[in-house]
Amino acid sequence: MTNLVIVESPAKTKSIQSYLGDGWLVTASFGHFRDLPTKEMGVEPPTFKPKYVVSENGKRTLDRMKQLAEKADNIYLATDLDREGEAIAWHIQDALKLKNPKRITFGEISKKAIEKAIASPRDINMNLVRAQEGRRVLDRLVGYMVSPALSNKAGRSGLSAGRVQSPAVRIIVDREREIRAFVSTEHYSVLLGFDGDIYWTAELDTKPLLKDDQEYLTDKNLVESLLNIKQVLITDIIKKESKRSAPAAFITSTLQQAGSVALGLSPKETMAHGQVLFDKGFITYHRTDKLNLSEDSINEIRAFAKANGYAELIPDKPNVWKSGESSQEAHEAIRPTDFNLADGQTGDPKRDQLYQLIRLRALASQFKPAVYDTTKITLTANIDGADYTFIAKGEVELEKGWKTLMAGDQTSEELEEKTQALPELQTDQMLNVSEAKTLTKSTKPPSRYTEASLVRKMESEGIGRPATYASILDNIKSKGYVDIEKRKLVPTDLGELVVDALTDNFQFIELNYTKEVETRLDALANGQSEYLPIISDLHSVISKEIAAFHQSEPLADVKQCPACQKPMTLRSGKFGKFWACTGFPDCKTTEPVIDEKAKPCPKCDDGKLIKRKGQYGDFYGCSNYPTCKHIEQTKSKKPKKK
Repeated sequence: MTNLVIVESPAKTKSIQSYLGDGWLVTASFGHFRDLPTKEMGVEPPTFKPKYVVSENGKRTLDRMKQLAEKADNIYLATDLDREGEAIAWHIQDALKLKNPKRITFGEISKKAIEKAIASPRDINMNLVRAQEGRRVLDRLVGYMVSPALSNKAGRSGLSAGRVQSPAVRIIVDREREIRAFVSTEHYSVLLGFDGDIYWTAELDTKPLLKDDQEYLTDKNLVESLLNIKQVLITDIIKKESKRSAPAAFITSTLQQAGSVALGLSPKETMAHGQVLFDKGFITYHRTDKLNLSEDSINEIRAFAKANGYAELIPDKPNVWKSGESSQEAHEAIRPTDFNLADGQTGDPKRDQLYQLIRLRALASQFKPAVYDTTKITLTANIDGADYTFIAKGEVELEKGWKTLMAGDQTSEELEEKTQALPELQTDQMLNVSEAKTLTKSTKPPSRYTEASLVRKMESEGIGRPATYASILDNIKSKGYVDIEKRKLVPTDLGELVVDALTDNFQFIELNYTKEVETRLDALANGQSEYLPIISDLHSVISKEIAAFHQSEPLADVKQCPACQKPMTLRSGKFGKFWACTGFPDCKTTEPVIDEKAKPCPKCDDGKLIKRKGQYGDFYGCSNYPTCKHIEQTKSKKPKKK
């Protein structure tokens, strides 16, 4: 008897084959071997039934699977656990015309997990298949219907809109405009210093000094009048114990955030390393949004802790987390397959570091909280009959708990606030002030998004799903809608133009609408909704919006690169604005910005005189520079010295 197992990735086949032994044959579908066509939309009303085609590489894969399937007595479809994996399993069944394939899934590539899956096969979950198909078709409708309209309005080819891509760009654009519009406010406070066995400080509580319409204390004279304080009275001391619970083991989104923050990896790189770690059997499946570990995994962590001197750090009851509203919870959180393996030793330093992050995070998720002794001291000073309050906060670590394994939460880009130790003091005690100084502060604009913080934002807004974040980010960067400057995401002029064109014209650019669509797709996956109404509704909405869009004003500030036909966008340089190809660095074409009313160059046939900045001031130069080097001085004259 021959048993055929079909997985997605060929990287898994050798190890799975070794676990199954004789009588078993393992082959791979190489992911999606068929998909919607590339040169047409591939789905039409009123049925919106997708038209699938097999790719050139897919034909060879399909032929091989057919030959093996014809000789097999039992066929097991062991594609991945998520919706994509379920859809691929259905595509295999449909393309090979299999009557009774056995659907199996395993969250880790280990003998125990594979044998357990084979012992309990199931049917393909068509709700998950429809949900994946629905997302794919919705993306195709937006891309193929809106993108041509957008390009036509701009008078050039190559612009694109995406159901999830465009809202992601909008988030970045909106933040950039918040930053541009921000006006900094300078405000003040006072810091008092105290000597003794240890040096400590207390800061002025400015809230009682603010007027109704004030957020910050801007009266510098008032602040400076408090620098003469010589003594303060302790009016209150509050001591309490605080705890910081362990973070949950990684899910897909937090893994991408930690890869960015701790290792400097893009989400795409993090997911690629995660795929290799999963395929080689080092970690469990890395596409999951379930925060909790399985009961077996928790027992393994407890056994590891007991064997390695951490038994006192394990709580009586396992740590558990409540998942978000949109969580699919297809599989437990990400963990190593063997907690005793401290180093993955995969041959790639970054991949090894990612493995170590995953392992320590999973272990720490089941440790006790870190415990702190926190103190808040309230001090009062009286100046000219008025009382002013100062606050000192202190914190001392009592128990490291989960921080025995980790310094902190690797997904956070915020630096931990510095803490101080405070001396033992008593209320009604009078203290001498050692020094008093003014603190000058300025309000700061919101930070630009990093790849990690954008992933966090998209997840909180319900835009896309964790497994799609890496491709979304890669897409908006490759299309020239976003640049990365010092690890921060900055919208290009082209990105802003596309967002402006879509906003107020298309609903899918609105975050709430995008979230609503994702919710309906989740309902489809859970068997609570149907495919056709979701697709029909979006198609109807987009059709009406496109008709209105064609009647709107044409777009501006976009043109096509003469060298590679990619979009060109306006950039600012040392000599002013210029056109630059978004295909940089592959294409380095630039062009000057030419005013249609500019004078023609008297030296060459087709040049225009454009204003430039030079070492000695402004001048007019030919737009065909360096081919034509004709220049003219501006007519403005320097004022005469008196």
